[in-house]
Amino acid sequence: MRNSTQKILVSLFPINTDQRVMLSTAQLRRVVPDLTDGGFRSLVLYLERKHWLLKEQAGSKTFLSITDTGSRALMTKFPALNPIWDEWSGDWQMLVFLEAPKGDKQFRYLREQLKNEHALPLSRGVYLKAKQLSDKLVQECVDLYDRSVLIFSVGPLQLGELRPIVTTYYDLSSLAAVYSSISSTVHGLLSKSGKQNKLSSKQKVHISSLIDRLINCLTEDPGFVRFYFPGLAGVRQILPPVQQIILL
Repeated sequence: MRNSTQKILVSLFPINTDQRVMLSTAQLRRVVPDLTDGGFRSLVLYLERKHWLLKEQAGSKTFLSITDTGSRALMTKFPALNPIWDEWSGDWQMLVFLEAPKGDKQFRYLREQLKNEHALPLSRGVYLKAKQLSDKLVQECVDLYDRSVLIFSVGPLQLGELRPIVTTYYDLSSLAAVYSSISSTVHGLLSKSGKQNKLSSKQKVHISSLIDRLINCLTEDPGFVRFYFPGLAGVRQILPPVQQIILL
């Protein structure tokens, strides 16, 4: 998924699933100013054909919104956008490597899959996954690694503390700091919009770089920054005011 696609889809992603986010083509152009007009039209057409975007006409203006298919694709790319994290209570699943099966002595494929799911390597051959492993990975373990791995849920620890391991491995402190900086920038721009509820041309230039910063965080965010830093805004709190700025 190329960067310009990510920026358009993130700008249209609805945090409240019952409220569709709709932006005009002129508003979306601010999100991807590096594209030529022809490049922008080609990208929109490509995303329409993938059924990720829906185009609607209202008078003389054309509006775009993200489809459910597009939202699912974006949440697959950026797990932190998934609403499951709003209710997450800190439960984990553990996968333990046992005896390697023939033909896969070092479990290379499975390790790569665990990495793709942002699993935490607790020690050699022991991985933790926040909430739970994907159905796809579990099924692959059943099909390919039966009797080669153990998968089980992790309850409250009797001894020890998981927080410092998690926050260090995922560098959650740095992510929380960047989210806080983005939030300050967003609310600063909203306050500058004033009573007329408009941004100056100079201020609108910052919209694209703001979305870039947000996407950089999303790329690293495993989804549970707010669980470990509950006093700070995460992406699901920051995105609606970002979309409000795009509308100005």
